[in-house]
Formats: sequence, C-alpha cells, structure tokens
Amino acid sequence: MISVEKVMIQAPEGYKKKLMEFADKESEKENEVFISVEPCYGACDLRDRDAKQLGCDKLVHYGHNDFGVRPSIPVEYVILPTTTDPVPVLRHNLEMLGGYEKIGIVSTVNFLSLIPKVKQFLSENGKKVIVGEPAGGKWGASAAGQILGCDVTAAQVIESEVDCFLYIGTGKFHPTGMKTKKPFFILDLERNSVERHDIDHEKLERQRYARIAIAKMSNKFGLLLSTKEGQFYLSVARRARNILQKNGKKAYVLIADEFTPEKLMGIDVDCYVNCSCPRMSDDSQRFGKPIITAQDVEALANE
Repeated sequence: MISVEKVMIQAPEGYKKKLMEFADKESEKENEVFISVEPCYGACDLRDRDAKQLGCDKLVHYGHNDFGVRPSIPVEYVILPTTTDPVPVLRHNLEMLGGYEKIGIVSTVNFLSLIPKVKQFLSENGKKVIVGEPAGGKWGASAAGQILGCDVTAAQVIESEVDCFLYIGTGKFHPTGMKTKKPFFILDLERNSVERHDIDHEKLERQRYARIAIAKMSNKFGLLLSTKEGQFYLSVARRARNILQKNGKKAYVLIADEFTPEKLMGIDVDCYVNCSCPRMSDDSQRFGKPIITAQDVEALANE
C-alpha cells in the first residue's frame, strides 16, 4: 500500500496565478495537497507552522531559495528560473545605457541565471560589468548579484565602482530597496522593456526626519514584532524598549504575524517602532502614525 504524503504549497504574490498548476503537479505524485493563500513576502515568511498543524510531511515553497530560517517541518524550495532571452530586449534598448561605462548588475533568485548572458552582451558592447557578492550572514542573499527586499549588500559593495545599476527582474520593490544614489534601470522581461527608475532621496530623507521629529515629541510607542521566524527580532525589540523606557517613554511590544493598518486600529500609541521586516517602514503613510526604525530609536537617545 502506497502511503500518501501530505504537502502544503505556498508562493509569493507574483506566482499566485500558478498555484493551481503547482497543486496539480503535486497531486500527480498522489500527494494530498493543501494550498496556502496567505500573503508571502519571501523565504523569511514560511507557512511551516500552518503545514505542521495540518499534519503535512513537508512544505513546498515556490519562488525563493533558502533564507536560512530553521522550519518546524522539512521545506522544499522550488526556484522558478526564467527561460526568456534578455538579449533582444537589451539590444533594442541599449542606447538608454549609452552614457554609462561601468554597470552593476543585480537581480532576484529567479533571474540570476540570466546574469551571464546580460554580462556577455554588455561586455561585447563596450561596457564594464560588475557583479557584487552579498555580505551573507544568518539571513540574507547567498548568490553573486542577488538582492532581497531586506538585503541589498550585493549592490552596496560595488556602488562606488559603478556608474549605474541594471536590475534584471520585474517590478520596483527590490531595486527600490537599494536606495542607491546612482541611476538604475530595470530590465523587465514581462514587459519587454528597459526603464529608468529614479528615487527622490531628498523626499525620502525629509519624510524620515519628519517621522523622527514626531517621535521626539511622542510619549507612547508601539514596538512592532512579527512572529514570522525570518522576521522575528526579539532582541531588537527589547533593546528599543529598554532605550525608550530609560528615556522616560512608555513602550509596548505588539505581536502579530503580519501588521496591517486594520490590526493596529484603536491601538493607543503615538508612534510605532519597526522591529520586523525592514521594508515595513516604507509603508508608514498607510498606518496613519509614523513608523521609525529601531536604529532611529538609538539616534533619538544618542546611543
């Protein structure tokens, strides 16, 4: 008698339309399949505890590689490498890169396989191509040129050496996290385009200092601590709480799997401190109250 394996699958938002296709593949193996429809923000955001509750033998996580999180059940990571040839799009848009000699290449895991082709084409057209190595560490990117929403060190280590960056991928979420002052372009193979994306750094800094100014006048702080294993920074929350309390402020550690404006509605604090995903601070306007970082707390206390 063949034993049936219980499997839960999950995928990030960009692959939600393929969830049924992924489920069918698992069903063909005579597995019992469950599909997580919770939002997925990366390999830091495994639904392993949900899978364990269902008695699953493993979680199949599509679209990311291992982030270093230790799950409660086995996790199979399935990369979805693109097979699209980037050269025709690059050739058609090469003039956009005409004024730049040294180009830094970054990408996400599903497009990393295209870096050699892009590098070869640009090199043959007189460009010097530089690909940085990520810093590594407990949680973070692991391959040359790879960036995550929360780890852009592969770009930071080469920023002083390049004239501009070229990001191979889709959307603006990942390259925006670089916060680089160098021009960067997005080679989008879904739209078959190369587009320049400029960041208004002065506006971002003004917004940050405005949030810090409000925080200086605030008395009650809500520290946002996610229970997602890859975003669980308890020591950061404790340090921020201790600094605030030492400076006469009230600080409360707020716990949630994912923070949304709806969940925080009615919470009586003046300001939030982000002790979870570093990109959550980018969404401060959605929450109706300023969100500062744990590093900003240390700056407030001059520590």
